[in-house]
Amino acid sequence: MKRYITVLSIIGLFLSCAHLTSIESTPSYDSIVTGQSDSERDVKAVQEAVDKGGTVLLKGTFDFGPKGRATIKKDVAVWGESDSNDRPLTKIIGGFWAFHSPLPSTDLPLPGPGPKIRIKNIHFDGVTWSPMHFPYTSGAEISGNTFAWNDIRGLKASNADFLCSGNQNTFIGPECKVVDKGKDNKILVMN
Repeated sequence: MKRYITVLSIIGLFLSCAHLTSIESTPSYDSIVTGQSDSERDVKAVQEAVDKGGTVLLKGTFDFGPKGRATIKKDVAVWGESDSNDRPLTKIIGGFWAFHSPLPSTDLPLPGPGPKIRIKNIHFDGVTWSPMHFPYTSGAEISGNTFAWNDIRGLKASNADFLCSGNQNTFIGPECKVVDKGKDNKILVMN
């Protein structure tokens, strides 16, 4: 009888742990925003979600126009949807520094650490200059994204034509020199 109770206890513990693991792996979102392919509405909706901070899920296609930008001032994780092969389904078209964390002032010392930023599973297409610019952050994790430009040769980072420091991102553009400080990034050359 003691052995039977021990076996049932172990099974119960295993099922409890399995349940907790499944709860932890299911992401929880503070905001969910669906793209409308309209630059005025899309930029405003993404900015409102980013202003709240927390975890934001972007769904669909977002048009940021030629100069659209979401300014980040709080800790935030912005996630896009992905398919079963972890390819981004969420797309942001256009924008100038689509996600930007500016310096809070030009006075030194700065008032404290910048926001923690995570950007994951978003396909950026046709951005002006760069999809992200974070001069003020206490840490940024950029992973699982796709970056596509008509011409990335205009981008300059140190002595290379493009500098990548994120992980598991895909870059699409014409042939150029690349300095890749990240891990598991892919470069697709389109001439």
